[in-house]
Amino acid sequence: MIKALRTFFRNLDQGGGTGQTLDSTDMALASAALMVEVMMSDGDQGTEEKAKIHHNLRHAFGLSEAQVDALLADAKARVENSVSLFEFTDQVNRKFSLAQKAALIQQLWKVAYADTKVHKLEEATIRKIAELIHLPHSEFIRAKQTARAQAQGNF
Repeated sequence: MIKALRTFFRNLDQGGGTGQTLDSTDMALASAALMVEVMMSDGDQGTEEKAKIHHNLRHAFGLSEAQVDALLADAKARVENSVSLFEFTDQVNRKFSLAQKAALIQQLWKVAYADTKVHKLEEATIRKIAELIHLPHSEFIRAKQTARAQAQGNF
């Protein structure tokens, strides 16, 4: 699934100074913001979750350390100033295919599993995001099971 997400963002990349178009930058920001939402949902912003978000963004978007740091700072600021998930999920709904939505939800589960315990508020946040992006329940469960298996080392 992450391969589909990477391919999607590579296809959006039409060149330019930074190698990203406005669309891919917006999508990276929306993805980062949703990951931050999950991390912050339980009130504990652990180092494991931060590291997982950093890893997810670097690999999904091919960003440098500095670019990921800047993206995360922007995402955190936007999350803190937002009143709902709509501004982030709307971007996903307009740009992502079903497979890409499932890959995103899997990445959110990976953030939740990063500290080995999924808090009920993290699960509720991911469930809400999945509903807002119109992801079928079967895909939601598949993403959760895959992330859990990977977190437990059962690939």
